[in-house]
Amino acid sequence: MIAYLRGTLLAKKPQEAVIEANNVGYQVHVPLSTYYELGKVGSEVRLHIHTQISMRQNVVALYGFRTASEHLLFQKLISVTGVGPALGLKILSGMPVEKVVGLIRRGEATRLTGIPSLGKKNAQRIIIELRDKLDQLSAAPDEDLAGPRGGDAITEDVISALLNLGYNRKVAEKIVEQSLGEVSGERTLDSVLKRALGQLVK
Repeated sequence: MIAYLRGTLLAKKPQEAVIEANNVGYQVHVPLSTYYELGKVGSEVRLHIHTQISMRQNVVALYGFRTASEHLLFQKLISVTGVGPALGLKILSGMPVEKVVGLIRRGEATRLTGIPSLGKKNAQRIIIELRDKLDQLSAAPDEDLAGPRGGDAITEDVISALLNLGYNRKVAEKIVEQSLGEVSGERTLDSVLKRALGQLVK
């Protein structure tokens, strides 16, 4: 069972990274919060790892997190009935750990459903099952994600990332266009995606 991975970043894209350790390349699924912090290809990466084994599909999947808080919240989320690893990643990609913890503790199911693919039923389940099990995670005051912007090939990449997170194309196109018009400075995939998500989870 892999619990921690340290190696060289070979490739990255939203929600996925390939890390080489001891001449083996590991495909690791990551939330956007971790993706933003991965650094450039070729840099050293250290991730907390959750290993998911599916006997039915004969698949072993790795999920990586930059911080212990992300890792712990992910493990708590997937312990909830109806919440699998894919949805757990989307929840962590949609809001910072502190914000998710705060909403769960306050029982704000409606605000949690602002995360794509997280319906009211699952949001309520998460609150009921986790409300009193988050002592190891602190809830800071709500903070919206923020960030800079991007360009044209970048526009399609950001839209694609948002579609993968569960947003519909019309919403994705509108929010990306708005984000491009609001941020100054160099436009990169990371910066535009951060800004777009910041607008979507207000």
